[in-house]
Amino acid sequence: AGGCWFWTGATSSNYPVVTFSGSAHYAHRVVYELVKGPIPPGLILLHACRHKSTGSTCVNPAHLRPGTHKENAADRVAHRGR
Repeated sequence: AGGCWFWTGATSSNYPVVTFSGSAHYAHRVVYELVKGPIPPGLILLHACRHKSTGSTCVNPAHLRPGTHKENAADRVAHRGR
């Protein structure tokens, strides 16, 4: 439960996607909302783990948290090169 859940399905612009009810949805958002509930309006999901070297995205809701675009930009700078 504590490790990464790497998405191996379809992607769009390097983000994991799942299609249901005729439209595509980001898989990490779907998993988060199924497990933890709605993402607060105006926020995005921030990834606690970053795996650029694997070319895959983690969808473990324990590794995701709601945050702002500004926080996401700061995380990107802090994790550059990881």
